[in-house]
Amino acid sequence: MRLVCAKVTNFRALEEVKIRIDDATTLIVGRNNSGKTSFVELFERFFGSERPRFTLDDLPTSQIDAIKRAVRTYRQVERFKADPVQARTLTDKAIKLLPKILLRLTIASGPKRSRLVGACGHDVAGWLKGTPEHE
Repeated sequence: MRLVCAKVTNFRALEEVKIRIDDATTLIVGRNNSGKTSFVELFERFFGSERPRFTLDDLPTSQIDAIKRAVRTYRQVERFKADPVQARTLTDKAIKLLPKILLRLTIASGPKRSRLVGACGHDVAGWLKGTPEHE
C-alpha cells in the first residue's frame, strides 16, 4: 500500500488543495506562505502521537463569515434554555455551520493498485464555547 494523493480542505492557506504523491519522489515547492509547511504539519497533527489540536488560527481567513454565523446561532441557545429541544436544535445547527479541516487520502494497494479513500477530519465545534465575544 502506498499514499497516492492527499487533498486538504480548510487548513491555513490550504483552502482546497490536492497533491499527487509520486511513486519515487515528491517535492513540495512553492513561494513563502504558500502552505508547504502547513501541508506537512497537517499530517503531524492527524497522525502524530498526540490527539489532533487545532485553533481558530488554523482555519483560512475565508472562513471567518462562516464562523461568525455559527457563533451568532450558538448565542441564541441561551434564550432557549427552558426549551431543551430547541436549544439542542440550535446547537446542532451552529455546529453544522462551522467549517471543517479535512485531510483526504487516496491509498493504492495490491498489484492492480486498487484505490482506497479515507478521510481524516476535525470539527471545530469544541471551539464555540471559547469564542471571543467580538464579531
